[in-house]
Amino acid sequence: MMLAETAISVDIRKKNYKFVFVGGGTAGHIVPGLAVATALLDLGYQKSDILFVGATKGMEKFLVPQAGFDLKLYDTKGLSRRVAVENFFKVLRMLLDNFKSFWQALRDLNRIKPDVIVMLGGYAGLIPALAGLVLKVKTAVVNVDSLPGLSNRIVSKFADVTTVPQAIPEVKRAVVTGTPVRADASGKKNFLLQEDTEISSRVIKKFFTGLGEIRTEFYHPLLFTVMSGSLGAYSINKVLPSLAVRLAQRQADSSKRLFIYHITGERDFDRIVALAKENLSGFGAVQEIEMPKPFLAGEKKRKVIFSFSDTKGSLGANSPVVHYCITAYEDMVPELLEASDLFLGRAGASTVAEIAAIGVPALVVPLPNAPRDHQRENIRAMEKKGAIISLDDKDMREEILFDLVSSLLDDEVKRREMASAVYDLGQRDAAFRIADLLSQMCSV
Repeated sequence: MMLAETAISVDIRKKNYKFVFVGGGTAGHIVPGLAVATALLDLGYQKSDILFVGATKGMEKFLVPQAGFDLKLYDTKGLSRRVAVENFFKVLRMLLDNFKSFWQALRDLNRIKPDVIVMLGGYAGLIPALAGLVLKVKTAVVNVDSLPGLSNRIVSKFADVTTVPQAIPEVKRAVVTGTPVRADASGKKNFLLQEDTEISSRVIKKFFTGLGEIRTEFYHPLLFTVMSGSLGAYSINKVLPSLAVRLAQRQADSSKRLFIYHITGERDFDRIVALAKENLSGFGAVQEIEMPKPFLAGEKKRKVIFSFSDTKGSLGANSPVVHYCITAYEDMVPELLEASDLFLGRAGASTVAEIAAIGVPALVVPLPNAPRDHQRENIRAMEKKGAIISLDDKDMREEILFDLVSSLLDDEVKRREMASAVYDLGQRDAAFRIADLLSQMCSV
């Protein structure tokens, strides 16, 4: 069930916004924008000064209302990079929808007369950003990737200023700010870098709620977090159920319990749960727990937990040694990363920035067909310094991951070294630097 657009969009006819954030599609575009918007509030602006504009099919329709900001949605479509006879009508429909959205954005922006338009990237931002340029509204482009995407490159040619995570020669009028991360990420540090040894236990008890009492005082639990992006990465997701079995067999000989928190993305959730039930039936207990869904008011999300028993009895008769949780989405990722012994996921700019800001030992898998291979560029500096370990998408196989994950979970010294190295590369003030820049544009 989806919320109707009228329930999450706003009537802007009688409002005057100082800042209009345009863009979206994925959480990777929206989360940095929300971080900057929150930093603007810290500078003294009000939520009534800020409007987000996105697409009807993007993650912004969930994430923006959850954060409490006004949202306007248009039926924009992604640009087709391949025109052929077989997709002629699809391209024609895309052009018509975007043309209609352009005129709607032109009318709306002319009515509310914002001081600054903030382009966050993605197809959802291109059309309203172009409408703003036609109206000669001051425009700032916020790049989170080390190589700007197509929509941002188009708008940057005409924008007043462009922020970049690092120096990019091809970008004109650029200001190096780093990639903005949400405030609850910039203020956290992985437990391996702290003296508080109870962080991991507290977070595990919170995120694995529903299991009953989880006693962690007699051992150090291990938390392995897997996050495949807001939409999902099937190459990563599909290997986790079988990997969980192998890790459970391994943990039966260990004095430590392992907790696996697997965020599949909305697209793959049901598919991975079905795959897990098929592969893991008879191996352990399965619990399906209803939890409040973080981004859809009044709805529920299923959190499915598989508990693998210790048949050898090294932790007590039938004592679970591995708890494997599958969930579609998680809105408290920074808290989870703070307690993680190891992370596995894509190399999206926001994800990489939060890993570095918090200092998380990480295995990252760049998207193999990403435009201009930008995800590999996002991690290049970290990889050179040995701060993270990069894996090719083709290596998402149980036998490869099992050996690597097992060796890292066994080696706390190595994980601590990785955490320290990546933390040193983290940029924790980018959102405030960008917000200050926008405030200056607004006052000129």
